[in-house]
Amino acid sequence: MYYWMKCEVNISHLSYADYVILFTNCKEAGLNKLMQCLRNFEDLSGRKINHAKSAFIPGKRANLIAQRIKNITGFSMKCVPITYLGAPLYKGNKRKILYADLINKVRAKNSGWEYCHLSYGGRLQLIKSVLSSMSIYLLQVLNPPVSTIQKLEQIFAKFFWGTTTEKRKIHWTKWHNICYPTDAD
Repeated sequence: MYYWMKCEVNISHLSYADYVILFTNCKEAGLNKLMQCLRNFEDLSGRKINHAKSAFIPGKRANLIAQRIKNITGFSMKCVPITYLGAPLYKGNKRKILYADLINKVRAKNSGWEYCHLSYGGRLQLIKSVLSSMSIYLLQVLNPPVSTIQKLEQIFAKFFWGTTTEKRKIHWTKWHNICYPTDAD
């Protein structure tokens, strides 16, 4: 998929499996051309566009013609922020609330192990292989607020040292000392 402006820019990273982001202007001719392309895709692939899951997000000035866009496309209107492939898409400053879903997912996964009798090595392995991998994709794609990263590290540290909601344990060293990189010889 290519987007033409002054030069050819490959935006294929905005397409993944059954999820695609398309950009167009809100002129009627452009919308009709987009819908024709989608119909051609349906005819050639045998797959159908799910209009119930499809939406458009208008720009500032497009709010005035949102009804016309809805009539032409049949899609519902959404406003930012939205979630696309698990990552929040938003306009403006980073906000902690946009990353609350990630924090909640890590907490939910962590809560299942909270009362398991695991060694420090076992806990560290779970943190490295499961808990931290849940956030790797999002942290590669976006640059979340520092408070989000600190909250994730706090969850990891509490789990590592065995702190639960009922009892607090001593943290014998700083978290960054535990996460110090090792040589992969």
